[in-house]
Amino acid sequence: MTDPEITTTHPHFNRETRRGKEVQLEQLEAKIQELEQALTELKAQASDAREMLQHDSIDHLEQHLQEARLDFHNLADVAVEAWDQFEDAAEALWHRIQDRLGKL
Repeated sequence: MTDPEITTTHPHFNRETRRGKEVQLEQLEAKIQELEQALTELKAQASDAREMLQHDSIDHLEQHLQEARLDFHNLADVAVEAWDQFEDAAEALWHRIQDRLGKL
């Protein structure tokens, strides 16, 4: 025994209220989709930024590696020169020692 007046005035049974609710749900769904799209775009931008940072880091490391290799070659050249000088000095010293031992 339902009173027809109550069912037509109750907000849950009102057609306008239901339509308003549907409109709000549609708007909410649209906003959620918009935010999901924005999030997807931000993720892509973050990925691009990470990729650029990695490329910059790799370029920076390559530059340091080239400088280290150049320093290594310079050090190797200096080491060879120093060894040659040491070897020459050691040989000269050896000859002097032999000469002096030969005079004894």
